Amino acid sequence: VRCSEDDARVVSLVCDTISSRSAHLCAAALAAIANRIRLNKAKDNLKTAVGVDGTVYKKHPNFRHKLEDAVAFLAPECDLKFYISEDGSGKGAAMVTAVAQRQPHSRLMNGNGEEDR
Repeated sequence: VRCSEDDARVVSLVCDTISSRSAHLCAAALAAIANRIRLNKAKDNLKTAVGVDGTVYKKHPNFRHKLEDAVAFLAPECDLKFYISEDGSGKGAAMVTAVAQRQPHSRLMNGNGEEDR
């Protein structure tokens, strides 16, 4: 199958639009959850870890940056640190987040020298 340069540009634009929308939808969900956690803890700011699993996040050239930028825009009071799980299952992402929350640096995450629980 042959395609013209115009066809290739259209396909590229469609792919970019779809991946941008996907990153923005994921960011909206993460921002909503992070803001809810922040409000439930009655904090002005929240720092926390998010375990990430998935080829799109890891390998897409722009997805990671679009997701992180959109989360920062939608939830400026929430500083989310993303940790990649390499095991290929959602269980690994949950474990990465749980371990990250228990590490000594997590005391820095809530801004008052105490660990979030």
